[in-house]
Amino acid sequence: VYNPDGTEIAPVRQTQTLTLEAAGGEEALVGFYSFDGVAVGNYWLVEESFDGWVNTDETYTTVTIPGEETEVTYIHSELITVSTGDVFGDTEDASFLNYQKGSISGTKFEDDNGNTEGGNTTPLAGVMIYLFKLVDGDYVDTGLTDETDVNGDYSFSDLEPGTYRVSETAVLADDEAGDPTTITVGGETWYAVDDDTASDAIVLTSGESEEDHDFLNYQKGSISGTKFEDDN
Repeated sequence: VYNPDGTEIAPVRQTQTLTLEAAGGEEALVGFYSFDGVAVGNYWLVEESFDGWVNTDETYTTVTIPGEETEVTYIHSELITVSTGDVFGDTEDASFLNYQKGSISGTKFEDDNGNTEGGNTTPLAGVMIYLFKLVDGDYVDTGLTDETDVNGDYSFSDLEPGTYRVSETAVLADDEAGDPTTITVGGETWYAVDDDTASDAIVLTSGESEEDHDFLNYQKGSISGTKFEDDN
């Protein structure tokens, strides 16, 4: 381990792998660590980076190893000063917080009877879906879009935990007055079933995959015929 100026921190390095096996099978101890017999001095608690997990605190330091051109990035705590008899962690927080990114997905359907009940549903391809995120009380456009594929499916991945909505319009525009809400696909007008062009709030937690956030649309049709005089 190295100081920010590149000088080596010596001489003690202890490591622990925090698994159920290492915790003796006690689930309550999984994720708990403890270093005993630590000499007086200054220390960083350094967390190894591992695939699929993000450090919440984002306390990173990049140093160049002395005598080499190699740069190493550490995820670490604040500098900890250990004095005689100190038990660090009793009063100070020496924990690491991590999370996994998640995803939101769904399917775009044609609802044959236009009321979500009992009708046949056919996937609709080529429809752009937009993603919005709740920030300071308002939903803002994330700039992320996905076009439904041949199966009508869309997906947003690599998402931070948070509250989202997906929409089939570039602006969150469900009509509260009850007027039909429409989108245009391939030059044709499609009506949103129940005027829902956007999902309800989707609360995405660490590592979660939110599925089945679907959209239903229909097209209006016509009925015609002819009135005859029957001479006989």
